[in-house]
Formats: sequence, C-alpha cells, structure tokens
Amino acid sequence: MSAIRPPTLEPVPIATTAGGAPLAYAALGFSFHLEALASDDAARLTQASDRILAAIGPSLRWAWSSVHGEVEAFSAGALDLVASFPAQLADAGASALDDPRARAGTSAMNAAHYDKFGVACHGGVERNTASPWSLRFYSTIRPGAGAELSADAMLSLTVPLTTPLDELAALATAVAGDLRIRWGAAGLAYGAWELDRYGETRDAVYAHARRHPGFDVGQHATWMRAFHDRVRTVSWLTFLGKGLVEELGARNSAALASDELVTVNPCGDGVVLVAGERPDPGDVNRRRVSRAYAHADRRVRPVRAAEGIHFYAPWSASTTEAWLRRFEETSDS
Repeated sequence: MSAIRPPTLEPVPIATTAGGAPLAYAALGFSFHLEALASDDAARLTQASDRILAAIGPSLRWAWSSVHGEVEAFSAGALDLVASFPAQLADAGASALDDPRARAGTSAMNAAHYDKFGVACHGGVERNTASPWSLRFYSTIRPGAGAELSADAMLSLTVPLTTPLDELAALATAVAGDLRIRWGAAGLAYGAWELDRYGETRDAVYAHARRHPGFDVGQHATWMRAFHDRVRTVSWLTFLGKGLVEELGARNSAALASDELVTVNPCGDGVVLVAGERPDPGDVNRRRVSRAYAHADRRVRPVRAAEGIHFYAPWSASTTEAWLRRFEETSDS
C-alpha cells in the first residue's frame, strides 16, 4: 500500500492552547480492539505494522513508548516494539512451578511487569503538539491460565480529514484482515496528543464529541477489558470479528443482513457494516443524527457497551452513558 499523501492545505485544529499550540484535530481513522493476544500473533502484528508504516510512516515525526518513556524522533523501531510485544507473553517460568500459590504469584508479577504497554506516535510540528496523523498501540496484561499471560490490546490510527475515503477504507479493511480483531470502528475520530496538556485536550474532545455524535472519542485505556467484551461505538465502518459475529448472530441473525441503510460485507473471519456512503459527523444542535449510524447501532446493540463505564473528567457517569447510548433515541433507530 502506498503512502497516504499529506493535505495540500494545513489542517485546522478544533482547539488550541492560549499560545496557539494545537490541542486536537477532527480526523479520519480507525480503532481495533483485538482478541486476546498470543505469541503467534507476532507475525500478524508485523504484517499490520508494515502496512501502516508504508501508509502513514512518512508523516509521523515523534514517538513515545512505555519502554523508553521519552518522546523521541519517530523511527520504524517504534512499530518493531509493537510487533515484538507478543513474544513477551510467555509465562513459562510460572507455569513450570508445581506449587499453585507460587505459580499464581509469579504469573501476577510477570503480568505487572508488562502491564500497560503502549506505543504512541504523531506527526506534530513539535514533540508535544497534536497532529491529525497519529498511531497508538496499547495493551493491558493479566495472569494467564496456561503458559502465556493474557493480553487485551488495541491498535488505532488517525489521518487528516482530506484523506480519500477509499484509501481509509482499504487500509482499515486490510489491517482488519491482518489481525484477529474483536471489533473495530473506522470513520471520524480525533487526532490528539493527550500525553501532554491532558486536561485541556480532554476538554476539547468532550465539547466537540457532545455536539457531533459521528465522532469516536477513542477512550480505551481504563476500560480495555470492557471494550474487549463489548463494542464502544458504531461508525461509518463497523467491524465485528468472528467471536462477536457468532454472538450477535445467535441473538439476531437479521442483524447481519444488508438493507437500504447498512450494507454488511464479509471481512476476514468476520464482517464489516457500512453505514452510508461517507462518514457523517452529525450535529445535535441542529437535531441531525445519522439514520444509518443509528440503524447500525440498533443492529449491534446486544454486543455494544451501554452502562457501567466512566470516561472521567470532564465526562461524568451520566454523560458517558449518554454518549454510549447516543444513537438509541434517533427516529427510525
């Protein structure tokens, strides 16, 4: 896949600092939550990483990882960390122990060592300013039941709004085919760098997302287990992996059939729901919410998160739930 070309006009951020530094951009992108990683996922992550590097690598300037802890000039080594991560999940030292308590303790210590592994890259002019170009990988680790630790992981990227939609769709679909996905969403998202100016960035995204329901806020870090089990949101493209396809089909087989608003296509071992011809931001101030998104939401509602989640300030428990349920009250939904 060839590189996605930078826009000819400089993107305009949705918010800046008092000094004019970009805090966040409206962007296009995708986010995939993966089935529990195993050591043999290394080859899949390598393939996906190489594909992403070819597409947006030339536009990335900075990289941070939980391994090095500093924002440094971007290099392909950042994606090498992602591809090599499954090799760290071997828990042979714990599984070889005969005593159950010793085995559980050793496994817990191994999990804590690799927990909250992350890689974050962006294309900002400065190392700590936002950009519509971004890449994230994040994983949380729990003790495993066998010879490997259990890892919940996600992979996401964003690109400028001017990116041709066919290029975004092709990249998202290809990456979904590379990986064992649980679910994914591709469409409107936010390019931000909340590792710096955390509060200001979250305030900006909150204000924009509350008005424009077609954007995925991308919240994941605190709720990796919840968003492994349940879909965070529908979008222009909503991907369901094999596990959720089987669960949804058992509940309502009609949810996986195409109609005039949502087209359902095969994608690897799963499916992708296409809600309309292009991403739709919506605008609650004008009482405009995409009927196609609402229809897709109704289809996946049995496997979509709805309550018990809090995105934290400036979000409240009630506004978080309202966002998760934002398509439920739309007419014809």
